[in-house]
Amino acid sequence: MQLSGNLSITFSRFVLSTVKSGPAWALWSQYRMLVCDRAEE
Repeated sequence: MQLSGNLSITFSRFVLSTVKSGPAWALWSQYRMLVCDRAEE
C-alpha cells in the first residue's frame, strides 16, 4: 500500500491549494480527490 505516500502528497497539495486560492477552493479540491480515489478502488 502507498497510503502514507499518497497521504503526504495529498496533504502538500491541500496546503498549496489553501495558500493559493483560499480554504473554499482547497476544500473543493479535497472533495474532488476523495471522489477520484473512491472511483479508482
